[in-house]
Amino acid sequence: MITIQAKIWATLLVLSSMFSVIAAGPEPTDTSKPSFLRVTTQALSELLFTTNYSAPATVVSLNDSNISAEIQARAIKINAFVGEQIKKGKLLVELDCRNFINTKKQAEATFNLSKVGLDLARKQLTRNTRLFQRGALPRESLDLAESEVRSSSADIALKQTSIDSATIAISKCKIYAPFNGQVTEKQVQQGQIVSPGTPLMRLLETDTLEVEAELSPLELTKAKTSRQLRFTTKEQSRDVTLRTVIKQLSSTSNTQRIRLKIDMDDGVIAGLNGRLEWQDTARKIPPEYLVRRGTALGIMLVENGIAKFHAIKNAKEGQPATVSLLSNTQVIIVNRYSAEDGQAVAID
Repeated sequence: MITIQAKIWATLLVLSSMFSVIAAGPEPTDTSKPSFLRVTTQALSELLFTTNYSAPATVVSLNDSNISAEIQARAIKINAFVGEQIKKGKLLVELDCRNFINTKKQAEATFNLSKVGLDLARKQLTRNTRLFQRGALPRESLDLAESEVRSSSADIALKQTSIDSATIAISKCKIYAPFNGQVTEKQVQQGQIVSPGTPLMRLLETDTLEVEAELSPLELTKAKTSRQLRFTTKEQSRDVTLRTVIKQLSSTSNTQRIRLKIDMDDGVIAGLNGRLEWQDTARKIPPEYLVRRGTALGIMLVENGIAKFHAIKNAKEGQPATVSLLSNTQVIIVNRYSAEDGQAVAID
């Protein structure tokens, strides 16, 4: 009887010990080891991109002029034809100048006659002055002699003006090329009577051509800072350089005209249409890699196994942001929203 009771107590003691171990649970683990966040990174240079811009552009000539008559006369000689390349100073059209030559001769004759009258008036004034000083001539006679001198002098000035006008008209009987270029239109026929303003020929300057484009204020800002501007057509693409900006904003299109220099060769002709192309110099990261920490927007980086938040100044939600970091900087692309500044990470 005693033996059975002893066995029962021993069994109870064993079960009690087992329940105590189960109730106590497993032994505590070591929590001193760091908890790493697993992330995937990519070099910044592989994420950055540059923005491409373009705008319609046209090759234009510095001069595309209608050469017109300035006097009324008959065209007696035409010395240039459509398509001809001519040099500055070449005679284009000669007008009949005989009427103007005769007018000048008449003006010169009357001028010489007036000079004779002036000489006579001066001599008479000299005599009248002496007589007046002696008291042998009334004051009225002296005044009359002085008036004759002034009248003759004014008449001579008028006759000189007639000579000058005739000389100018004669100089316009021959029309010369004002610049090097090509005749694109001949609008006068030999024997035709022309009047002031009548178009004679259209002359296109081909020695110096430029590219013209219209840009918005933003495009203009980007174009000014771009390292390279190019004028591109289906057949060619060549560098151009900004020469000037027209300081006038179009009220209808909100654009400004610009002129660009272009190297001259046979492939560049006036009226050639193409596009002006350039790139933004700023390197930008797509908006999907931006994260917000507090009030700042930026990107999550990995430096020496630690996540680091890099705030980007002026970054905006949903827009690419300009980043100025080394190209090999590692940017977190997977788990970037979970990573916290200063957190240990493991790169997959």
